[in-house]
Amino acid sequence: KSLSMVPQPELSFYDAVVVERHRVAPDGNCQFRSVSYALLGTEDAHAEIRQEVAHYLRGNFNRLSWLINPDTLEEDEGRMARLDKKYRVRIPYKTYKGYPLAEDELKLNWVIRLGDARYRIWGDECTLAVMAEMYNIRIVVEQQEGDGRRATKMGSHAVQVIIPYDVVPEACIPTIFLIYDLQRQHYDVVE
Repeated sequence: KSLSMVPQPELSFYDAVVVERHRVAPDGNCQFRSVSYALLGTEDAHAEIRQEVAHYLRGNFNRLSWLINPDTLEEDEGRMARLDKKYRVRIPYKTYKGYPLAEDELKLNWVIRLGDARYRIWGDECTLAVMAEMYNIRIVVEQQEGDGRRATKMGSHAVQVIIPYDVVPEACIPTIFLIYDLQRQHYDVVE
C-alpha cells in the first residue's frame, strides 16, 4: 500500500529558493496576513487573528508573558500611549511622571494594544508561538536576505520551526511555511 501526501511547499536546501511566494501587504500586519492566507487562503482575516492572539495571550498571561520581548516595551509605551485616546482604547496601566510601570504592566498594556490593528504592532516570535499553540500548527519560518536567498550570516537562524509547547517535534500536525525578509523586516507566505 503506497502512501500519498498532500503536496506541500518546499524550501530548497541547496539553493534556498522558494518554490512559490505569496506577497502580502506591507502594512504592519504582514505576519498576521501571512498566517491568515496560509490557513484560510485569504489575507482578510488578519485583524481577527490578531485579536485572537491578543485574547489568548491575555487569557494565558501568567504562563505566556515570558514570551513578550521586554526590550522595547518602555519606548513603545510612550509612542502608543498617545494613540490610546485617539483610538478610544482603555489601557489598564497609565504612566505617570516619576512613576514608571512595572514590566508586567507594560506587557499587559502591549497585549491589549496588540489586539487592535490600528496600532500596527508587528508580529514577532511571541505571536508566532501563540498562533502555533492556538491553532495547533507547526510554523516553519525561513529567514531570507533581500535577494530571496536563505540567510546564512553567522548568528542568523536560517530556518525556525515553531510548534505548540505541548507537542513533540515529530508529531503529525498541520504545517504552514512563512518567509521573513530580514532586509525589509517583512513576512510573506509560501504557497
